[in-house]
Amino acid sequence: MIALSKRALKGKVWETFRGKAFHGNVVLNFTRFPKGEFAAYGRSYHEAANSLVASMGSRHYRDPDACPIVFLYRHAVELYLKAIVHWGNMLLRINSRSVVAHKNIFQEHRLGVLLKSVKPILKLRKQLDGWGDSHFDSFRDVEKIIGELEQYDPRSYSFRYPVDTSGQKATLPHHLGFNVIAFGEKFDHLLQVLDWMAEMVYLDFQSQAEALNELQNG
Repeated sequence: MIALSKRALKGKVWETFRGKAFHGNVVLNFTRFPKGEFAAYGRSYHEAANSLVASMGSRHYRDPDACPIVFLYRHAVELYLKAIVHWGNMLLRINSRSVVAHKNIFQEHRLGVLLKSVKPILKLRKQLDGWGDSHFDSFRDVEKIIGELEQYDPRSYSFRYPVDTSGQKATLPHHLGFNVIAFGEKFDHLLQVLDWMAEMVYLDFQSQAEALNELQNG
């Protein structure tokens, strides 16, 4: 067991934002395995997006209010896909399958690229379809909706800035219209599926890794 200093156990306090009340306090990066936190982060971004959509039904809103909502949903999808790829690659290794080729998934923001890396993981588990969700029953259903999102936001940039890095071209098509509440409902279903998928792959890896360890040390 690694001995930790009192300072390390205590952690770091951001003194500027030390609150007087307990409520509102948070502690981040406490697991000492940040690669395992992709799904947890994805869940938080999803809940934040869902809360913003829910508030639109009871308040006046401006058109640009849609931008942080779409960004939060998109980022949640990206985080979940990375969680699946991370644990899925470990699952593929245990089963002597080729690991998904990625130079660095932590720098990849294209959802389509990440989704392609998810496919062999689901294929290993024989779960490319038959998911039982009324909106997303198969991998193809997920490919379709992510493909639609990437038409407008291929690299997680379009809903964060009004113009591209040149400052000359708009990041979105002229007069792009859509219903944010309908968007949120669709992506709520997608993220529920991805949450289930990430948990399933993680538990499958943990179970098989434990069984392999017992076999090797038994």
